[in-house]
Amino acid sequence: MGRRGRRRKINRNNDMTTVMGVLVIIYFVGKKVVEWLDAHSSQIILGAIIVLSIVFVYLVYKLIFSLVNVERGNRVNQKEIAISDPTRLNNNIIDSPPISLDNRERDQEIFEKWQSGQKEREREAAKQRALFESGINEIDKMSGIEFEKRMAILFSNLGYKASITPNNDFGGDIILESKDNKKTVIQCKRWNNKVDVKAVQETSTAVQFYDADEGIILTNNYLTPRARELANKVNVKVWEREKLIELLTIEEDQSLERTNYNYNKDSL
Repeated sequence: MGRRGRRRKINRNNDMTTVMGVLVIIYFVGKKVVEWLDAHSSQIILGAIIVLSIVFVYLVYKLIFSLVNVERGNRVNQKEIAISDPTRLNNNIIDSPPISLDNRERDQEIFEKWQSGQKEREREAAKQRALFESGINEIDKMSGIEFEKRMAILFSNLGYKASITPNNDFGGDIILESKDNKKTVIQCKRWNNKVDVKAVQETSTAVQFYDADEGIILTNNYLTPRARELANKVNVKVWEREKLIELLTIEEDQSLERTNYNYNKDSL
């Protein structure tokens, strides 16, 4: 055998030795890995479950996000088509509900409705203030219903519980209840002429109907002599123009006292 043949034989032996060494190393390393995996199998399974769960949640999130973007893109495209060229709308778009107002238009619509309601509330509040602040000159220009409302406010401010009766009042317009539970029927007469006997008769009937303790005729005018005579006979009190002005003055004085008290209290 020549020199070249011997060299090849030596190289083959070296290669075999190297391969065997690698195989031995792989065997021992593999054995150690299998032993480690067997000892930590539960931790490995738990870690794998956690990783798979995270991957699953991420994939679901990406899917939902993609669907939302597709739906949003379809709506935008439909709106652009409807604005630019309505003839390009297909049947599905035509059958779909009309495009709603944008946020600015909706806000403007809501504000206008609120503003309209606010104006109505302000008008009603101004009307109530006018009733409260109306004196004898304003009362002379009122209707009968307005006079009843004003007198109910007057007696409420004077400390009574005042309620207006229905239209079929049987001769009584306002029912008063005092703090000592005394009930009084008020017949309100905002007349340009003097009050006659009929008003006295109606008030006397109302006292019995409402089971009241007393009846009062309250007017911005005066009673006729015969009406005043009958009122004295049937125990119906008569509060004419001067008495009404006195009640309005008392109401105004008490209102000023409450205003001054609240001012002084706030300034302490």
